This record gives sequence, structure tokens and C-alpha cells, in this order.
Amino acid sequence: MRKYALASPSARARVEAALRATGDHTERPEQSCAYRLDFMAGGERVAVKQYTSGTLFLQGAGSTGPLFERLVAAVEQAGAPPGTATGNGSGATPAVLAPVPLGKVSTPGSQSRAPRGASTGVDVERPFDQPWIGSDESGKGDYFGPLVACAVWVDDRTLELLDTLGVRDSKALTDTQNRRLAQDVRAICGDRCAEVLIAPERYNQMYDQFRAEGKNLNTLLAWCHARAIDAVIERVPCLNVIVDQFADARYIQERLRARDRTRSLEVVQLPRAEANLAVAAASIVARDGFLNWLAVAERRHGLRLPKGASSEVEAAARAFVARHGAAALGAVAKLHFKTTQRVLPGAQAPA
Repeated sequence: MRKYALASPSARARVEAALRATGDHTERPEQSCAYRLDFMAGGERVAVKQYTSGTLFLQGAGSTGPLFERLVAAVEQAGAPPGTATGNGSGATPAVLAPVPLGKVSTPGSQSRAPRGASTGVDVERPFDQPWIGSDESGKGDYFGPLVACAVWVDDRTLELLDTLGVRDSKALTDTQNRRLAQDVRAICGDRCAEVLIAPERYNQMYDQFRAEGKNLNTLLAWCHARAIDAVIERVPCLNVIVDQFADARYIQERLRARDRTRSLEVVQLPRAEANLAVAAASIVARDGFLNWLAVAERRHGLRLPKGASSEVEAAARAFVARHGAAALGAVAKLHFKTTQRVLPGAQAPA
């Protein structure tokens, strides 16, 4: 048996994220525990118990094995101080505190902003009494790279962990911070987090198709959000959704209500919805998916593909066309941007 004293909520959150990312496990409630995770590999079983007092226990049957050592390494690499061995598992259980019900969780820096929507009266940070899904996208304003939407389901336990980890709008993070937090969000949320990535080539086809039907970019965005939200609801029931508002709110609502599984959803769209932790977490994972795709594309094509839609991006697009040809540009870029007209003067004017 190994035990760790995890005094701070941030340490507990980091360790929990690392453990959940270590491998397959089952989870069950246990008295006075924030969580209990049971791991099994190669006939070896290890139980991990995080007591509400802050003490973390790793307990394996018999002598330690590779699974036990892998979990110990995960815990200590996440920042826990070296654990204390407690013999063969017969040590006394530590005194623990009774679990405390979670109340409203405020997001970092929430004191500096109004918690309610400017005109809706909806509490951005706590829009529903029951668990909800937050959805956001990345890549909409970037010439190079995909459009990525992500939906994240949260309950009180998840909110506490996301808050402790410092989750906030991806636009307030560096790429390095975003990548690190995205790993934590995925580990904490598991299959209650879903991503939909539309690579540029497919994006251009869908954009042209929607335009031919008299629709616009908002319809494509709504389609992407709806797919991510629907994927989460397929895995965990939910009746509530909050989405960052883009143009006309009816687009996302119509897309969701067209599906049997999501017809009865209560959908709240708000400007600056990233103040909600579920939406902020979704923005982080979506941005990470975007950054990962861009990094792979840069290696494949041997050129830097800058973010955004600046003069630097235009220069990169010219370099791409010079090396790979105009016909290949749609494999890495959203062609309806005005950048295409400047790079390829004969291109059709974007809508």
C-alpha cells in the first residue's frame, strides 16, 4: 500500500487527471471518498481511493507489480510528494472528514465580471440546476486548419476539478497552456467529452454545399456543434446545453431540435459563454484539436501555417501555392476567406 498527503485542491485535481489517463478502470462510490478507481492489468488489481481529508491510497493485492508501479509513477509525476509505504495493506484507515456537498462553483476571475447575461438574465456560470453540456468551436477565424467543435458534459464534481485546474477560455491561454489543460480535461471528462473536426478539404465541400442551398457559415457552425452535442448525449443523458452565441441563435436550436434524441433539450445561447466552465473546457479541447491538426499539416507540407488571417498568413499561403500548386491550397485552407482572392486573383469572391 502507498499513501500520499495531498493538501491542496490543485494537487488533488492534477493527480486525479493523471490517474484517469493512466489506463482502463472502473469507478464506484465509497464512503468518505471523493472517488475510488479500480484498475486491472495482467491479473494485477489496484484500488485507488482519494479521501475527502486529502489522503490518497493506492492498494494492490499482495506484492507490488508493474501496474502498481505505473500508477505510483503517474501520481508522483503529477506533482504529489513521494508516498509513504504502509506495509501489506493492513494499516489503519486514516481519520477522514465527512463529504461536503458541492455548492456553486465560480470560475477563476469571476469576481471581475458580471455573472449574468447582459440581456437574458441567465447566470452564465450556473445556467442550470442539473448537469449540462457546454459547447464551443475553434478554427472559425483561421484561414489555415480545420473547424473543430467540442462538447463537454459537467456535473458538480467535474466543475470542481475544472475550476481547480484553472480552466478558462482558450483565448486567454498560450498554446502550451492550452495543450496541457486539454490533456487534463480529456482525462477528467473521458467519454463525456466529444470532438468533431472538419478538415479543410471537407470544410470547403460543405461550405459550397450549404451556399448552394441558400445557407451560410452559421449553418455549418450549427451543424458542427450539434454533432458534438449529440455525440455526448448518446453516451450520457442530458437535458441542458449552453453554447456561445454566434449570429442568429435559431441555427443551433433548429439543428438540435431536428434530432429525436436532442429534441427536448433546453438550449441557452449567450455572448461570452466561455465564462461557463463547461464551455471554457470545450474551447480548450477544440483549440487543442485545431493545434494538433495544424502541427501535423506543417510537418507533412514542410511549411509553417500561421494562425489567424493576417498578412503573415497571406505570405504563407503564397509560399504554399508556390511549392504545392494552387489546386492543393484547399487541403490546408478555408477557401471562402478573402485571403484566397489575394493569393489567387482569379478565385471566386468569398461570400
